[in-house]
Amino acid sequence: MHKKIYNQAKFTFNIVPVTPLLIKSGQEGADPTRPSMEFIRSNNQVFIPGSSIKGVFRSYSEKILKTLGKRCCDIFDDKAEENISCSVYLDKKLGLKPNQGDKIYKNCCYACRTFGCLEISSHTTFIDARPVKDPKIEERPGVAIDRILGSAKRGALYSLEVVTSGIFKTEIFMKNFQLWQLGLIGLALRDLDDGYVQIGFAKSRGLGRVNIEGLTIDLIYYQKPSNGTLKGIGSLCNDDERTSYDFLKKDEVNLASIKPVEDGLRWKYTFSSADETDTLFNSVISEPWKHFIEAGGKVNER
Repeated sequence: MHKKIYNQAKFTFNIVPVTPLLIKSGQEGADPTRPSMEFIRSNNQVFIPGSSIKGVFRSYSEKILKTLGKRCCDIFDDKAEENISCSVYLDKKLGLKPNQGDKIYKNCCYACRTFGCLEISSHTTFIDARPVKDPKIEERPGVAIDRILGSAKRGALYSLEVVTSGIFKTEIFMKNFQLWQLGLIGLALRDLDDGYVQIGFAKSRGLGRVNIEGLTIDLIYYQKPSNGTLKGIGSLCNDDERTSYDFLKKDEVNLASIKPVEDGLRWKYTFSSADETDTLFNSVISEPWKHFIEAGGKVNER
């Protein structure tokens, strides 16, 4: 499946803190003059790691899939048969080998099919979010609360290093995606912008609320799209591949209002305005998503 390129997508956007933001470095305590909890840095510059962004997107996407009745594995639950991690299931239960790529993919849960696991590569790549300009950084004091008295606990002072304003630019790449996967990323982006999802530390205490700004989406095809039809891999691969990897057959939607542009040996759709990105997401979570809900749940059940 990963030996060919049927389609690709690139999401380019800015992450803008609405409330203070803290991505912990995990190296607190080395310098007593520094805050107890420091923001992660690279080359002495704060940034949001791609792994942190991916973790938020995967966690929220799994909640969406589970709510819709789709099984998602749990790497921390090795007792419940229906939730056992895909890696353990494929290895110990099915005994599949690395050269059985189609069977491995077909027996993975839908979250692992999108974000990867130890057995299969991810369709989605998350890039570190780097500041466009110097962000504003503040140190804020905190204190642990005595849960019995409800007052400040003596000797439990700490300090947080937070980003209170700034712009962090990042990108998400997808390869060989089905349209329901494109819609899943779109749902996570929408809810992140609306405040239903937060990033980083102390989210329940008001930290981590962000906005998504300047979203641009590029969709790449290596065959000219026909009649303005946007297709996922399920409608691009042949019948044997579709069956082997359990791709959905009805994996396309009509977007005649937005024309592709020839770009060398490829064709590119660009969605840059809010209306255009809304049109794209509304399209891929309509018929393709409906088909995924109805047909996708009939397979991959343990």
